[in-house]
Amino acid sequence: MKPNYLTILITTLCIFFNACHNSNTAPQLQLADSLIDKRADSALCILEKLSIEEISNKSAKAMYALLLTEALDKNFKSHRNDSLILIAVDYYKDNSNNKLKTKAYYYLGRVYQDNKDYVKATEAYLTALKTASPNQAPILQIYNNLALCYESQEFYLPAIKTYK
Repeated sequence: MKPNYLTILITTLCIFFNACHNSNTAPQLQLADSLIDKRADSALCILEKLSIEEISNKSAKAMYALLLTEALDKNFKSHRNDSLILIAVDYYKDNSNNKLKTKAYYYLGRVYQDNKDYVKATEAYLTALKTASPNQAPILQIYNNLALCYESQEFYLPAIKTYK
C-alpha cells in the first residue's frame, strides 16, 4: 500500500502553520502583559485581536484568559460571565505560582462583583487573600473589594474590620 502523499503533505502543513501561529501568540501575550499596568487600553487591543480557540497551549490559554479579564476590568468594561476567568482559575488553582493564582482569584471576584453575586465574590477574594504574599500588588484592592462585598450583603462589622 502506497502512502498517500497528499495526506502527509496536508498534515505536515497543518502542523507547521499551527505551530507558527501558536508561537506568535506568546510574544503578543508578553507584550500585553508588559502594557497592562500603564496602558490597559493598548493591552486590550492586542488581546482582542487574539482568539482563545486559536491557542492550544494550556498555559498560554490561561494567561490569555487572565490578561483579557484584567484588561477588560482596567478599561471599566463590565464582565458578562465567569467563563473566561474560570479558564485561568482552573489552570492556576493547582499551580505553584501563587502570584498568578492570587491574580486569577482576584479577577474572579471582580467578575462576580460586577454581576452582583457578592457571596461568590467574597469567596473568591478570601481565596485570593490566602494565596497572596503580604507585599503583593493587588492586596489592597482585594481588601477593598472584599469590604465592598460585605457592605453589599449588609455585613457591616466584617466590612469595617476589613477596611482597617
